[in-house]
Amino acid sequence: MAEETRDTILNAAEKEFSSNGFDGARVDKIAKKAGVNKALIYYYFKSKKELLKALYERLVKKGFSAFDYSTLTSDDSPENEEKTHSSMHEIIQFLETHRDIIRILFMESLKEDGQNMLLDLADFYLDDATKGLSSVLDESTDFNALDKKQWMMTEVFTALIPMISYTLFKGDIQKRLSVSDEDMDHYFMKSLKETHFQTHKSFLNNTKENKE
Repeated sequence: MAEETRDTILNAAEKEFSSNGFDGARVDKIAKKAGVNKALIYYYFKSKKELLKALYERLVKKGFSAFDYSTLTSDDSPENEEKTHSSMHEIIQFLETHRDIIRILFMESLKEDGQNMLLDLADFYLDDATKGLSSVLDESTDFNALDKKQWMMTEVFTALIPMISYTLFKGDIQKRLSVSDEDMDHYFMKSLKETHFQTHKSFLNNTKENKE
């Protein structure tokens, strides 16, 4: 029941933030949309900022759960390529349906006097990615041997930020290039494959070599 109430509040908060932005969103309106009193919202979330942070945590858990981490430890067979493309396409589609809340994340993170919400999202994403990758590593790979700082830099700058940017600017670039949705996704996926996924495989190879 508590989890259901929390989700109801988060659903209402996403609608309010998406319609009015972070500064324009009002907790009393969120309460009205959720059908709860304002005090109950503050019982679950200490502030409006905490509400937004919880939305990003849920975004990562739901959005990136589609990714099959076993594809990073497999060969480059057509079947594996298809699995990777399918899971990434699902993630991109999910992010596109939540474009408004991602836009708020982007704008809030650019404020010099504000909390960088992108770093909060990065923490959630890195935690999810670490668990996902750890779950599919075999005994020949020592995950603890990874350079954690390099791991964070790679995940944030070759995966998280590119996916956020693609979600926000896809439409404008698509108009400029006059290409279809399918072609846009194809070009973006190719870029990810040649940067992010290749780096992943290099990391894994290095940890295997270190363990040996």
